[in-house]
Amino acid sequence: DDSSSSSSSVAAEERSSWKVAVVGLNERDFVSWAQLLRQVDESWGEEVIREMFDKFLALFPYCHGYWDRYARLTEDAGIYERGVATMPQSVELWVAYVTFLRERGAESGEALGRGKAATKHVPDSLKLWGMGDASEIEDLATWAHPELEWVEARLGLDLSELKLEWKRREPFEDALGREFYHPSPLPETDLEAWRAYLDYEDALPENPSRKAALHDRCVLACCDYPEFWLRHAGTRTPPPLASDDIVLHRSLVLESQGKLDDAASLLSSTGARLAETAVHCANFERRHRNSHDALHLLRQHRDNDALLAHLAAYQALALADRSAARDQLETALQAPHPTNRLLWRAYFHLEAAFFHDPYHGHRLHDLAHKAGPALDPLYDVFLADLDPDLGTFLKRKTDVLLRR
Repeated sequence: DDSSSSSSSVAAEERSSWKVAVVGLNERDFVSWAQLLRQVDESWGEEVIREMFDKFLALFPYCHGYWDRYARLTEDAGIYERGVATMPQSVELWVAYVTFLRERGAESGEALGRGKAATKHVPDSLKLWGMGDASEIEDLATWAHPELEWVEARLGLDLSELKLEWKRREPFEDALGREFYHPSPLPETDLEAWRAYLDYEDALPENPSRKAALHDRCVLACCDYPEFWLRHAGTRTPPPLASDDIVLHRSLVLESQGKLDDAASLLSSTGARLAETAVHCANFERRHRNSHDALHLLRQHRDNDALLAHLAAYQALALADRSAARDQLETALQAPHPTNRLLWRAYFHLEAAFFHDPYHGHRLHDLAHKAGPALDPLYDVFLADLDPDLGTFLKRKTDVLLRR
């Protein structure tokens, strides 16, 4: 009837305006998202469902339960593929994927095999092994986990070394609290447990797959804590086309580990293309190699105003060559940057910090006045820095006005 049609129309309109319904005020509010997605069912329509879940999972990609719900609402196994590509260490998501396929009579062996391989060093992955063929038990004798006694008895093998390894790891595993993502802060005890476990793993002889697996598990639970991403970066080599910020973070990790040659090689691959990258590379050179090499790097970017100011500060502070810093700025301010406020501010700061000479202060004002009266407020700040005494400051300003 008309009333039901009208009600349906209103409901459809509300669903179509979901963007402003609950999350309109703060799209990064997890609680608001959870309240909204709890109401979603097939009646909302596949287009709206996909738009909502795609937006949510772009903001909170490590929520395995929402990947599962998304796939079931849309009947799309490809959603699981996106999920396990994002969080391959999630045993729960692999189990949900295999279960979804089996419930629909689809072939699940390939997904199960990939899930076992991806979660091999996760103790919880025994759930996946329990979904497989009993003939695959031999694979359970290749890594440390809590069921080694049972595997040893079934296969008649001596797994004493693996059992000893598990005995060493068990206290670390038991200390871990929440191993899944949630936006609420982790207790400090959980963070300390992850730090201790990573320290243990990183101190062991190199085993790339095992080490990477533990770091992957860690960032699932601790993805809101940058310290763990930096540690995670230390287990990976950036791809050839990685952005400069990823390379810079990776170089910091290598430097903190004392791998200076590796850090230097990685930094050289950037070509110091951007201003931030050039400063980072120059500071690395200054810390570990040659101050003059750092100076050369900065001089390559003298067409960048910010780097030109940084270059002058570097000459004055790191090389204690204040005359060179002054010459650098004066040359730039005569041409081609006579009215550049950034460079004038750098010059004023340099003079206030190192040259307490009233005569030179007046000479500097003459240069600034030629560039234009718009720089007067900056000069006022400079005079205040040069001589904090207010009376002297006002007298100098009056003298300057009379001289115009």
